[in-house]
Amino acid sequence: VAQRQGAHYVRARDNGHSDYVATAKKCDEFYQGEQWSSGDRKKLEDEGRPAMTFNLVLSTINTALGEQASREAQISFLPTREGTREGSLALSKLAQSIMQANDFHFIENFVFADAMIQDRGFFDVRMSFEHNLMGDASIKHLDPLTVILDPEAKDYDPSTWNEVMVSSWMSLDEIKTKYGQAKAD
Repeated sequence: VAQRQGAHYVRARDNGHSDYVATAKKCDEFYQGEQWSSGDRKKLEDEGRPAMTFNLVLSTINTALGEQASREAQISFLPTREGTREGSLALSKLAQSIMQANDFHFIENFVFADAMIQDRGFFDVRMSFEHNLMGDASIKHLDPLTVILDPEAKDYDPSTWNEVMVSSWMSLDEIKTKYGQAKAD
């Protein structure tokens, strides 16, 4: 299983993800004002000219981020065929409660910023059993550089993708706690 998963990872990494990471890092550098290549900067310095940067990327994106931060997503449900008004009202209240418990507006701003700067933004929505054995809805922000998409994906809809992988580093203690001593060894 590990070898098959490793092969899927290598295939996805080598067929688009590495290129995406390079482009996303370059976009992030542009946002931060690092818009000169080292070769161009050296050439300018050798000629005694300054490498000036007028960072219009930062101001433009920050304007969009400010606009986004002033808006809040509102989720509401409407009854359909067999649905009732009371049921849709209860679902709307539940969605609002989940969003408030997870500081959704704060997380949404991070995801939006990633999408604006690095072209991709991801939410991780799942059930968490850390604090409640019955489970709590958990919404987190994922670093887009760690999300490895199916290289054959042709649609924006994740339900059409064959696979999605999220890479992360774990300490030996974390591996032992999550998967057992044999795996850590």
